[in-house]
Amino acid sequence: MRFKHLDSDLLSIQNAALFYRTDTITADDKGSGLAAVYYYLADSELALEEVTAISDWQAYNGTFQINPENKYVIYAKAVDQDGNTAYINSEDGIVLDSIAPVISGIEDGSACYTTQAFTVADDNLDTVTVNGTVVTDDYVLTGNVEAVYTVTATDKAGNVTTVTVNMKPIQALAAATEHLDDSNVTSDVYTWQDKDGQKDLTD
Repeated sequence: MRFKHLDSDLLSIQNAALFYRTDTITADDKGSGLAAVYYYLADSELALEEVTAISDWQAYNGTFQINPENKYVIYAKAVDQDGNTAYINSEDGIVLDSIAPVISGIEDGSACYTTQAFTVADDNLDTVTVNGTVVTDDYVLTGNVEAVYTVTATDKAGNVTTVTVNMKPIQALAAATEHLDDSNVTSDVYTWQDKDGQKDLTD
């Protein structure tokens, strides 16, 4: 909580945690009794003088919805039966996030033989793991081995993206082609035309 106005024992206001779509404010009055609670969504932190000058406070009735993928600083105003007012704000702001991390450079379910590098993009990235081990620097899957890699990227809102890569030794690729010959390999025939007429081009 960044600031309060008037006696801190008179009114107590708390805001919900980060990364949630629905926010909740609780308030109580130890004096004459609570009369009303209001809220205001700002896109940046305001000075106390700016907060007291707000004219379009919204009445708070238990919860309120805020649009996903936006960042807010939530201000609350509580008024007691004697007309005393207290203001308070969400100290770190509220960040909403419904988009899962994007893993690029590798494809889910793919088979690879050589070392693969990948990237992870997310504005609120929390962790990246490979087979359960957290990685923080180079995102690389070692190649030329028999292994299954499960890459999991999780952001601070709990959105998760998982990609599984089946890594195989390079010699397995050679083994898969050692029995290929003219009897079991076919070629495609393409036609093209030059100034002298059509010709076949065998691939």
